[in-house]
Amino acid sequence: MSRPRIAIDATPFETSQPTGVERLWSGVVRALASREDAADVLLVSRAPMVLRWDLPERFTCHVVGQRDATLRTWRERDLPRALDELDVDLLHGPFAAIPKSGAFRRVATVHEVSWRHAPFAEGLTQGLRHRRHLRRLARIADGVLTPSEQTRRDVLEYRPGLESRVVAIHPGVDSVFRPVAGVDAERDLAVLRRVGLQDGDREPWLLSVGALRAVSKKDPEFLFEVAARVSERHGRTVRLVLAGDAAAGRSSLERSAARRGASVIFTGFVDDAELAVLYRGAAALVHASRSEGFGFPLVEAMASGTPVVAVDAGSVGEVTGGAAEVVPRNDTAAFVDAVCRIVADTEVREERIRSGIERARAFSWDRFGDALWRLYSAVLEVPARS
Repeated sequence: MSRPRIAIDATPFETSQPTGVERLWSGVVRALASREDAADVLLVSRAPMVLRWDLPERFTCHVVGQRDATLRTWRERDLPRALDELDVDLLHGPFAAIPKSGAFRRVATVHEVSWRHAPFAEGLTQGLRHRRHLRRLARIADGVLTPSEQTRRDVLEYRPGLESRVVAIHPGVDSVFRPVAGVDAERDLAVLRRVGLQDGDREPWLLSVGALRAVSKKDPEFLFEVAARVSERHGRTVRLVLAGDAAAGRSSLERSAARRGASVIFTGFVDDAELAVLYRGAAALVHASRSEGFGFPLVEAMASGTPVVAVDAGSVGEVTGGAAEVVPRNDTAAFVDAVCRIVADTEVREERIRSGIERARAFSWDRFGDALWRLYSAVLEVPARS
């Protein structure tokens, strides 16, 4: 029997500034690359891809369709035509939006069902679009991947008919995120100084990680209030470092932070090597997302030996597994108390570091790859839809 031909919708790799979606999608590609000769893999996009790793010879990259087409048009018209010409057996898409036509099996990815936890965080139009895509999955998807059991439950609450097809698989954590500092202390200090932490090796500071394009979902305003109150309680300034693209809203966020009396540093996009330095140097990762399908920063921080304080939303409790300070949503006082315990109490901090490192060991890209291949194998047994 010939090897199956698996296509990966590689449009997330058209960006040079990856977020959580690209992190998961990189894991999918690397998991397939590690399986030796299990399948021929085709990475398909509408524009050149930015790939950060070497691929085996059985991997091929294909730029297809009209580059100026909207993503929806490309996905529904150009992509299925190209995949049928390439004789693909299975397509795995990075989102719930997958093409309805084409003679191949379909696996979709649902990263989170945000409207279940933060109904207006992404706006009415986006929320309606996500609902429509989930409704379609019941008709056209042969398999659905979610990164957490919470997201799987959210999908099934909305579309119970998908139960036999939805599989939750926890992603892994990259080895760059580890508690031991790099051998080049001067280089690490240079990273801190570059982002504006001239005294980053001496004064405590808080870290928040993630693109701020969806401001209402990430809730940086909540963190500004937290940072101001922690500084007041601590008796000296405790800075908040926001690592990630603040996009066009940065000036507005800066004004909001100033109104609250918070000292905030916006780093913009940082690569993984720089991000690892920030994790290791922070007194705590503070995570205030109103909706969370998985939360890579939670796992990366724990793996780096950084205590985590997070709002209880979506999969946060599932992912942190009791190793973090998880507080109710909108309870600013409880969040501030949790941060102050970590900043001021060495015993509490050391316990959170130990438990976080232990919890992070549960997240493995090898285990992710094994489970993903089981999903693909099951889907490949299903007759292709046309």
